Amino acid sequence: MTHPTRHPASHLRQGSGGQAGTRHSKGAVPKGMASSKNSKKVNQSNNKRVRTKRRAAITGLIVILFMVPLFAIDASEAENYVGEVASVCGYVADTKYEIKTKGEPTFLDFTAPYPAQDFSVVIWGYDRKKFDEKPEEFYLNKSVCARGKIRIYRGKPHIFIDHPKQLVLPKAAPPPSEEDLRFFKSKEYHEYKYTKCEVKMIKLVFKALGYKIDTVEEYWTRDICDAVFEFQENNRVKKINGKLTRKMILLLEDNVHESEELSYKRRVHYWNMVQKLLRGRNKGTLLEDM
Repeated sequence: MTHPTRHPASHLRQGSGGQAGTRHSKGAVPKGMASSKNSKKVNQSNNKRVRTKRRAAITGLIVILFMVPLFAIDASEAENYVGEVASVCGYVADTKYEIKTKGEPTFLDFTAPYPAQDFSVVIWGYDRKKFDEKPEEFYLNKSVCARGKIRIYRGKPHIFIDHPKQLVLPKAAPPPSEEDLRFFKSKEYHEYKYTKCEVKMIKLVFKALGYKIDTVEEYWTRDICDAVFEFQENNRVKKINGKLTRKMILLLEDNVHESEELSYKRRVHYWNMVQKLLRGRNKGTLLEDM
């Protein structure tokens, strides 16, 4: 996509003004008495001093940026934090290197292409050499976090980037495994179907039947998830989905009744627990045979 030409505010990067190079150091020859050659040397010395101070200031800012923990915000919320130093994260939807514009800025537009972007990063031409890759190509179509002070330019929040370390690619989380997905689905299903008290009763019944239950608590955990799958396999259920439907609770009732490991008193105790589950205290959802 071609950007309309954007003219960055050059005064934001001008330094301390054009008079910096004309200041005389202590003990310098007064104006009018020095030769043109000596004046040139004094100006060069002052200019070098100004550049050194400017580099030190920028270096100090970069050090502060990486020493102080920054709070992260979404690109769509950046306009609410103008003036704050933060880490703005989002998707780089469009980029543009305006080589013919004064300052040769590179723009990284977040969320949407210019002019509909929520937030932009600006890299000036003299800072591009610090990057190993072309920023407009490397960061395009990637999730990026920009660290720095949020400013408003032409009605949009920006961060001006002086160093590549101000741009961070968040580490992508590894995709969930099949076991993780199985557990997440099981947890979602059972915590909707059963109350916390009922989940605890289910764990107690399965533990009594010899299934490995590490902790008897009120939340659906991996141990009970694995136990339900094992229960369905042991009972040769045709559709093994890890769900404790009413049909599975009836099968659980049979297992308790037929258990040879449990004493008569304990069988009665756990059989009564199963009856409570069958009554479906959770708004009657247990009556659904899914």
